[in-house]
Amino acid sequence: MLRKIISGGQTGADQAALDTAIKFNIQHGGFIPKGRKTEMGALPAKYIMEEMPTGSYPARTRKNIINSDATLIIAGGSLSRGTELTRKIAMELEKPCCHIDYIFMDDFEASMIVHSFIIDNRIEILNVAGPRLSNDPGIYQGTRSIVEAVIYMVELSMDNGFQRAEYNELFSKEGDTPETMDSAVKQLASILTLKTRTRIAALDNSRIAGLYFELSDYIMDKFIFKTDNTVLFDKYLKNNSVKPFGTTGISEPGKMIRAGDFAMEMVKKLKKNLEQSHGLRVVK
Repeated sequence: MLRKIISGGQTGADQAALDTAIKFNIQHGGFIPKGRKTEMGALPAKYIMEEMPTGSYPARTRKNIINSDATLIIAGGSLSRGTELTRKIAMELEKPCCHIDYIFMDDFEASMIVHSFIIDNRIEILNVAGPRLSNDPGIYQGTRSIVEAVIYMVELSMDNGFQRAEYNELFSKEGDTPETMDSAVKQLASILTLKTRTRIAALDNSRIAGLYFELSDYIMDKFIFKTDNTVLFDKYLKNNSVKPFGTTGISEPGKMIRAGDFAMEMVKKLKKNLEQSHGLRVVK
């Protein structure tokens, strides 16, 4: 099943797919034009990409299609020239290709189609393509929302050792809203049962997506949406170079994405802390 997401590294759909893979500890990569070229300059080093010998975008597009099991195109309305070229190359190479219009479909319908596409074609490496940000300002958020929902469905279809029934009585006590990420993680750990803390400590890091989808709703409600204390989330936005919600007109979808990133950071810190405090140790 899906184990890697690749793209061409361009702004918009490409980087949205890579950011989502990174968020969920899924392998990412792909080929990018020489100089790690994007419309905003060189792609940051945090993205693990392979440079092409030339700066040609079409050559990079073909390489990514060849080196993946299938291509997912996410766009709004008619396809741009570059995105249409992606579709044509996939057809020429007889590689599976799925086109999603994120404006016409809602996220759930789109993710259901993509999930079926992944299962039907037994896709392990998925190439994600779409317009650059300057051609479609909404493409980044649209792509992230759909790809995140697809990862959720993939996780639900796999036996990851964590079932929702086990979480019915996880949160045995409440506490005050903390003002730092470390104190929030400490509080989250304190309201999990010992059994759950031990199981999280033993969970393989590649299954972080499953853990995220079990805890994210609670984290976002408890520490962001259902509290009058905005200090913690505002600090997170500031530390990640985003001004607090309400001061820049960030849209609600934009706030949801940032809240999801906040929840993932908490989950990763929780996992790391529990590995140290509740991991099994070999006594010699």
